[in-house]
Amino acid sequence: MSFDRAAAQYGAARPGYPDALLDAVEELAGR
Repeated sequence: MSFDRAAAQYGAARPGYPDALLDAVEELAGR
């Protein structure tokens, strides 16, 4: 299996993060 194929499979199966979590991280980082 090539890296590109493995990366594509990982990207398709990886769960996303809720917007609220990303907003909280940005707030804590001072953005």
